[in-house]
Amino acid sequence: MMTEADHNQYSDHVGDRRKPRAAFFGYSWSTNFHVDGYMEQHIENILSLNIDVDLYLGNHFAERRGVVGTAPVISPARLATHVESQRYDFAISFNNSMLMPKVVEALNCYPVSVIVDSEQHLFDYCDRGGFSAFELDIKIAPIYRSLEQDIATKCPHALERYHFLPPATDIDGWRRPPTGDAVVWRNISWIASLVGDHFLDQLIDFVARHPFFGGIMRECLNRISSVGYLHDYKQRREVLDFCASLGWEIDFLEIHLQNIVTNLERTAIVEELSHRGLALYGNDRWNMLIPKNRATAQSFMSGRTISSHRAQMDVYNASRLSINMPQAQAKTGMQYRILDVMASRSLLLTKHIDESDIDAVFEGKFPLPRFRTTAELGKFADHYLAREDERQTLVKACHELVGPSFSFQERVTDYLNLSNAAAAAPLSRGVPEGGGRGRLDKIEWQRFTNWTGRR
Repeated sequence: MMTEADHNQYSDHVGDRRKPRAAFFGYSWSTNFHVDGYMEQHIENILSLNIDVDLYLGNHFAERRGVVGTAPVISPARLATHVESQRYDFAISFNNSMLMPKVVEALNCYPVSVIVDSEQHLFDYCDRGGFSAFELDIKIAPIYRSLEQDIATKCPHALERYHFLPPATDIDGWRRPPTGDAVVWRNISWIASLVGDHFLDQLIDFVARHPFFGGIMRECLNRISSVGYLHDYKQRREVLDFCASLGWEIDFLEIHLQNIVTNLERTAIVEELSHRGLALYGNDRWNMLIPKNRATAQSFMSGRTISSHRAQMDVYNASRLSINMPQAQAKTGMQYRILDVMASRSLLLTKHIDESDIDAVFEGKFPLPRFRTTAELGKFADHYLAREDERQTLVKACHELVGPSFSFQERVTDYLNLSNAAAAAPLSRGVPEGGGRGRLDKIEWQRFTNWTGRR
């Protein structure tokens, strides 16, 4: 886990040219502006290769909704001048973070965009849609295969720069027992957020004040529950009137309706599993349900302390069963959690998704049953909680599948090679001989504006 010491003060110098340097274009929605555990592991593994890393939080440089447009205080031209002056050897972006045309042109390497979300969640600094960055000279590295179909439809010329790479994990996680002063063993664990923000609250309040729109919202929710997206519903006059009354774009409404469907499904799972010993490690939005929902009150445990990947693995390693329930818009993707639990002492119970990447990535050898309904999930939980030998046999089968090709170090090496094969060639696959560790600088927009102001 990265420490505060890793977050060094921003400096003006080009950098120590004895070591390679990487720009990491991430994002953070947390109040302390720390990246999530998955991005943190990628940064940690880059640092372990004795590569210096500059971390940019893309949402600080955007204007609307955190992912659209450029913030008024940011000059893309000056940002490009700064990036060019740093002479980065590598550049890795998550969800097109910081991939503005001028910034891409200023780099001496290919930025590799790791796509982990659907189009509406991608950074779009030009306000032309989430796929607009795919028109730039970048490498596209999604963790889900169905993005290829979307690119083929909307920007087929970008397919030559498309490289599907599945998620990664700590492949030896099961070898380490949980840490902490008092490890509590659980029957079932679930690290799950109740998704949403003030925009979702605004939507719910609007419909409460204008019940006329309640019927069309329910139809839209049913559509998303069925296929994950609104699709042809986006052309319906009632839906367009709904959006106009809200002052929202149709895609923005779709995102928040998907969040409602996700929350309904997640609440149903809590109600199904709470009496079986579920420990729900959730975010603060679950607090709103505690006074209203007995199952949530019985199961909820604050997930505030589970910010690092190691902390997540500790939870899985202290649980007999662990749940995965993807968001409504996840399509066929294989979430990080699937590999994390497979690399732990816990048995994974995940929802069935048609044409899932699970089957393609593991070539049909995935050994675990997948539930289709919450009732079926409950039956699976009862079955494996009563059959420890069978549970352990399946856990070991998962360990055999999650090999070196799924390690964070392997995936980081893949990204570095895509970004700059020549600069990546001297790097060994693992910690360099003789040790050494890169330095991390977090470059927030305030520091950048101060930097440009001094020039």
